Amino acid sequence: FSCPSLVTRWFDLGIAWSVDGNIHEKLFTAKQEFSYPFFMEVVMIGAWCIWNERNALIFNGKVPGLLSWKTAFKKVVGDHLCRIKFSLHQSIQMWLDAL
Repeated sequence: FSCPSLVTRWFDLGIAWSVDGNIHEKLFTAKQEFSYPFFMEVVMIGAWCIWNERNALIFNGKVPGLLSWKTAFKKVVGDHLCRIKFSLHQSIQMWLDAL
């Protein structure tokens, strides 16, 4: 939660992690501050994309970049829309377009 590169990625998604507390308190605080009803979806997909970016660096030597990470994040969200409540699709798409 303190790596500048990761802080930038989360901040780009509208999530600022608290420096205090355990993981549960950090999640609770971040959820309270996130302005949309699809917080957990964003956190899960964001973490997955960070993990994939890390693996690409370790195993393929691909240099991480904010733009490529954001592009991957948007693609994964689009791929998972069928698993997310239909009532959230429009607001998710509008949010993605604003990223």
